[in-house]
Amino acid sequence: WELPTLFFETKALSGCRLGDLCHVRSADLRADNRLVFTSGKAKARKERIAVLPEDLFKKLKASAGPTYLWE
Repeated sequence: WELPTLFFETKALSGCRLGDLCHVRSADLRADNRLVFTSGKAKARKERIAVLPEDLFKKLKASAGPTYLWE
């Protein structure tokens, strides 16, 4: 099961807080290899974007749940 590995790899590359990463929805994974942390869900007041490597993006897209990324 590679979901925990993907979770911590995404956390390391994005530099975000655990709570922020746990609240990411599948729709926040954009088509241009970007993971968007919206201001309402993240602790920061502004929207933040993390650019992910293409191989990690494809793995996340394949394992994304219907609502949340980590289902």
